[in-house]
Amino acid sequence: MTFRFILGDTETSGFGDESGVCELAFVELDEELNILDSQYSLIDPVFPISPSASGVHGIVDADVADALTLPEFFEHIYGSQLTGEVILIAHNVPFDRRYLEPHIPNLVGTICTLRLARAYFPEAPDHKLATLKYFLNLDSGTSHRADGDVRTTVDLLRHLVEKSGKSLVELSGVTEEPIFVHKLPFGKYRGENIRDVPPDYRRWLRKQKDLDKDLKYTLAQLAKEGLDQEAA
Repeated sequence: MTFRFILGDTETSGFGDESGVCELAFVELDEELNILDSQYSLIDPVFPISPSASGVHGIVDADVADALTLPEFFEHIYGSQLTGEVILIAHNVPFDRRYLEPHIPNLVGTICTLRLARAYFPEAPDHKLATLKYFLNLDSGTSHRADGDVRTTVDLLRHLVEKSGKSLVELSGVTEEPIFVHKLPFGKYRGENIRDVPPDYRRWLRKQKDLDKDLKYTLAQLAKEGLDQEAA
């Protein structure tokens, strides 16, 4: 079966329901990670760009005043939706998927380089793309701009393929599975090895309802190992 591998990045006007894409970049890769096509555009997000979002990517309303909306981009510039059986690749793919999936009629899988980096490079200080760029000496695009982040993510994907020994299709399968989180990604003990976090804090974390599936899986594995038993 032949898949289209689309690696993309979106910068947005804010967060939540009242936000839209203000910058888009994506490349199409083959199974050997050669770039087959490259697209970039500023986008009219429809919603005003918040000051906090501008503080991240530097894009303001005036920059996108004459830009096309995302549906207009796919219709008039790209020429169509992303047809075929597409595997979408991004750093924190759920974020970009929210905006791009309406333009991908047949999305059959994803590869999240953020989750895979946590699994294959647990020794990194953290797994933000900007950190990994320097930790792994990645091909360096401008951070928090769509075209720069795509460039960096392509190189990160190459490192992940080399480190894992897996194909892109196999990495898509890994993305669907729970991943052991070696370092706590937030909170009081952020950045610490999760095995070194006090057991009572891990027990407290397990009771929280809004944990992502990887942290839930990790805490469950540690509990199975008997690390979080109450003191006698």
